[in-house]
Amino acid sequence: MYHVLSTNVYFLLSSCNEAYGKLDIFNRRRQNKLTFEQTPYPMKYSSSIIIHAPLSFTVDVFSNPEQLTQWQKGLVEVNPISGNYGEEGYEGHLKFEMGKRVLEMTEKVEKSNLPRMQSNVYQTKGVFNRVVTRFEEVSSDQTRCITDHEFVFSSFGMKFFALLMPGAFKKQSAKYLKDFKSLVEQLYSEQNG
Repeated sequence: MYHVLSTNVYFLLSSCNEAYGKLDIFNRRRQNKLTFEQTPYPMKYSSSIIIHAPLSFTVDVFSNPEQLTQWQKGLVEVNPISGNYGEEGYEGHLKFEMGKRVLEMTEKVEKSNLPRMQSNVYQTKGVFNRVVTRFEEVSSDQTRCITDHEFVFSSFGMKFFALLMPGAFKKQSAKYLKDFKSLVEQLYSEQNG
């Protein structure tokens, strides 16, 4: 009994110590004793997928704002604020519905050099997200799509969530990429019957 109890207490104290260590990062950051480069932020990662469709067709689907809701689950509104969709300087407002939650954000095309790459910045309360999407021709009927993600969190709640569940961001990005692949391949198959 004593051994089980002491093991549980040790585990609890270890967990608290680990959580305190993670929280201490935020305290030191708040006191300007730690730079973002020394913390686990910004969070950066990349995803890649091979799409069985030509480069030009893949980029056409990517550039079509009417098809965004078909591969970005939860996206219900795309409202332009200024500029032309997909061109440098374009700004828009996006609205996502995820269950009972509503998430609104702004989108800005930072740089566009399609068919090779496009850099978009998404901002919402507490989160700055840059996504650089690159396309590479693998063969005449295959395209590699690579997305580089960078997140910077300014609110404590988002930093804490990202620290505890960084996989949630990567999982969502991978899902969007997989859904994009499925849509492109379906449309390409329908067009070429």
